[in-house]
Amino acid sequence: MTSLVQVYDRDFLERATHKQSLGVCLLIATGGIWLWIAYLLLVPFTLGNGTNGHSNGRECASRVLYGAGESGDKRTYVDLEGEGCAAERDVADSLALLLVALPFATIGLFHYTAGTLSLQIAQHASERIRLAKSEESGTAANGGR
Repeated sequence: MTSLVQVYDRDFLERATHKQSLGVCLLIATGGIWLWIAYLLLVPFTLGNGTNGHSNGRECASRVLYGAGESGDKRTYVDLEGEGCAAERDVADSLALLLVALPFATIGLFHYTAGTLSLQIAQHASERIRLAKSEESGTAANGGR
């Protein structure tokens, strides 16, 4: 028959595992958002597609890795690539996605950490109980010495 302590321990471990799993899911969602932001900022793209899937649009450099131009002067992305390219991959959109990802990262990290610590504390407590029982049985076997 299961004692109340065993039922409580099982429920505690289930809650801790659930909390840890929720944290992992939220961190995976955050990672996906961050990868999408990196894609938007680092990968070159084409403006406008032609008919039948043939691309006849203008090639645009990535928002982060664009050249300085012919003269070597430091110029802005809008100066080099034009308004169309700048509007297509606006930095404000990427910043908004980053702001959306921050709560997911914070809550996910909290849940993962709390779940992991709970599992480690439960493992520590069960090991202490096991060691205490083995000491008691060792003392009883030695005649109470």
